[in-house]
Amino acid sequence: MNKKTDILFIIFTLTIIVLMIIAFKNKEIFWYTYSFTLLLGMALAFSQGEIMDRLSTTRYFLIGLSFGIIGYLVIKLTYTILPYISVTAFSNVKELLETYSPTNIWQYVLLIVLIVAGEEMLWRAYIQQVLKKYFSVKKAIVFSSIHFALPLLFCGFYIGALAALLSGIIFGMLYEWLKSLPLLIVAHLIMVLLLFLLLPLT
Repeated sequence: MNKKTDILFIIFTLTIIVLMIIAFKNKEIFWYTYSFTLLLGMALAFSQGEIMDRLSTTRYFLIGLSFGIIGYLVIKLTYTILPYISVTAFSNVKELLETYSPTNIWQYVLLIVLIVAGEEMLWRAYIQQVLKKYFSVKKAIVFSSIHFALPLLFCGFYIGALAALLSGIIFGMLYEWLKSLPLLIVAHLIMVLLLFLLLPLT
């Protein structure tokens, strides 16, 4: 990649962090700012990213469904035992959920239609793929996941940042292994539906 492209990528990734911090720092505009950030990321993923789709519809749906359910169960178990490990950490998670969980129909629509796909396209199909041109696949996955987690950490949600880091690494590995963005979107969507609509934690 040339120097101009390098600089533009650095500016963009820093801009994403700033926009996410603004979103998490301002609850009143969170849904608008975060949605705009992901729309920007989706546009770049379509134009400059690598959207891989190498599995049949049946395979990516079944595998995605399985990973989505497993992911929810892990989150549910962690949330259940966390108060016994650290009351402070549990309060940190609870504050994050209570502040930013969807409450209106239009927020659920944004979450399901835009945010789920947008996060996977931005961090897996765009940022992670660009980083692979500079670093090894493993490092690209880790750096992309750190980028996703940093705004949460800067805003004081350290458990949410850890969850974002770990989930980013797992989803990044899945993307490089199975090379299917639809699979990630299905898995992410299943987790979101279970977490915020069907079987909420709180």
